[in-house]
Amino acid sequence: MDRATYSTTITPARYHKLMLEHVYICEAAKMVGRLLTAFGRADNKNFVELGCGTGLVSAHVLPLLPKGARLTLLDHDRSFLDYLRGHLRIPGDGSVNIVQADVTRSIPLDFVADFIFSQGMHHHIPKGEPLHRYLQNVRAALRRNGVYVLVDEILAPHDLADEYARQVMSTAWHLFVIVLALIQDHHDLAMEEGKTLCDDVMAMLQGYKTKEQVAAVLNAAERFRTVPRDGLPAATLQFAPTLLTTILGLVGHAPSDDATLVHSRGDIKVCGPQIIRELTDAGFTLTDAQTLGPVDTIGGFGIYTFQNAA
Repeated sequence: MDRATYSTTITPARYHKLMLEHVYICEAAKMVGRLLTAFGRADNKNFVELGCGTGLVSAHVLPLLPKGARLTLLDHDRSFLDYLRGHLRIPGDGSVNIVQADVTRSIPLDFVADFIFSQGMHHHIPKGEPLHRYLQNVRAALRRNGVYVLVDEILAPHDLADEYARQVMSTAWHLFVIVLALIQDHHDLAMEEGKTLCDDVMAMLQGYKTKEQVAAVLNAAERFRTVPRDGLPAATLQFAPTLLTTILGLVGHAPSDDATLVHSRGDIKVCGPQIIRELTDAGFTLTDAQTLGPVDTIGGFGIYTFQNAA
């Protein structure tokens, strides 16, 4: 367990609260439950969540499990799992198993899964060999024709070979989320999304997050409070290159004295077509794709169903 955990940046209770406040996360979790219900035939018994965190998705899935099924929840952050145990209504019949494991390295199951799901995890896995290894481990854990539901934030389509285009789109998407958080007086969420934006656009760069970067993001978001909701995606996209230039001009050359800024969240969000390509290259077959939010303009959430057809 030598890889840094999310709780080095944020407490589990605070993280859970912020996820509940996010404009799309709870709705995406409900969609996972609906997909499980559609899949939940009597012969499907083994359901697995990878990167379960504080149990936000599990809370929606658990009441919908088929009779006799079991749910295995995996995450490598012990503090988050302790929080999950404290608030999730876990039956006493042994149908729910909680496992501490770094699933980016291995998926320690003693059975073959019928249905695996993850939400908000894909963008934390480094591209290249780590992602390839993870996806091969997911396939190995699934039965033939088993289902993998991948839910994550996605950016609007752009040139996959253009990192600057990805950075601009990420800036626009995060700015949109931050503005909506501020309108709802969710200032803590806005702050965390500001830090996440800086992590994301600096993912391929040398340097450190700074207080000045985060302040610049929040100050920029304030000017969009009065923009109508339906015009907000276009407005943040138009302003994104300017904000991105400001963020990159404030990169730190040494770690901050603020511990919450030192640890990177490891974010690198990509567009839906890239996620689909990554999964199909790994041998999965896409069977369903749903989205939430202004995905054609700046981004949103993708809810993708893949089959382990090989």
